[in-house]
Amino acid sequence: VCDRFDFVDELTEYLYWNSLLQYIEVYVTKVSPTKTPIVVGKLFDLGANEDFIKRILMAVGSACPVDKMVEIAVTSNRLRLLQ
Repeated sequence: VCDRFDFVDELTEYLYWNSLLQYIEVYVTKVSPTKTPIVVGKLFDLGANEDFIKRILMAVGSACPVDKMVEIAVTSNRLRLLQ
């Protein structure tokens, strides 16, 4: 429902604060890989562990829209994480 009505930020925040990180990974790998930049941007804002973010990016691979991901990394000053 959150994916359909574009509440991805709220979904990510809820799952993160309730320590349901595996469900964040399932969401971006199986449900909606194209929304990975939104999820990663929210994780940047929440101060999530960089190793977890790297794991998500590695799991999604080429299904993630690169231009949007780079844009979000630049605005969060985390471009180095994408190397």
